[in-house]
Amino acid sequence: MGRRADCPGHVQSDTHVVLATLKRAPSELSSFARKVFKIDDHLGIAASGLASDGRVLCRYMRNECINHRRAAHPLCLCQIGLMFC
Repeated sequence: MGRRADCPGHVQSDTHVVLATLKRAPSELSSFARKVFKIDDHLGIAASGLASDGRVLCRYMRNECINHRRAAHPLCLCQIGLMFC
């Protein structure tokens, strides 16, 4: 039987979303991998699969938010979604 991947979950209301993942280590000799990332003051993501892939996406999205903030307007969620389509 193969190992199940950690699956992020969410709960949402009209104004807020809560992201959650399991905090478990793949083995007794390793530490857990962080799966929930803060992108900006108004945006966060939860990753499943490899944590390194999540960190790469997180770094890219943070840089995009910083670039938009310098232009005096925050990056909205729909713009970030279009970057990955």
